Amino acid sequence: MKKILFLLFLPLCSLAQTASKYIQEGNSKANVGNYKDAIQDFTRAIELNNKNADVFYYRANAYGNLKNYKAAINDYAQAIALKADLTNAYLYKANAEAAMQDYQAAIID
Repeated sequence: MKKILFLLFLPLCSLAQTASKYIQEGNSKANVGNYKDAIQDFTRAIELNNKNADVFYYRANAYGNLKNYKAAINDYAQAIALKADLTNAYLYKANAEAAMQDYQAAIID
């Protein structure tokens, strides 16, 4: 029975490690200004684990640095939905909304 449980949980452990690896690689790329490749890594991590608010936040930051504010706003909103106390996500979401001249939404955030 223990072997069966181990085999059932093994794929879940592998997915978590892979998502973490993509997040680390994405952050490394973003730190040197390679935002397009960072977005690809963050997207892969999200495909493996779409419940991690931080990875949505990281990808939103990369989108914002590329001035793709609509995508950034969507990711900030998802990060907030997953983790309501992610305070910087509110700030950066409002900044992206202001950059799109959606001042009313920025004020609400």
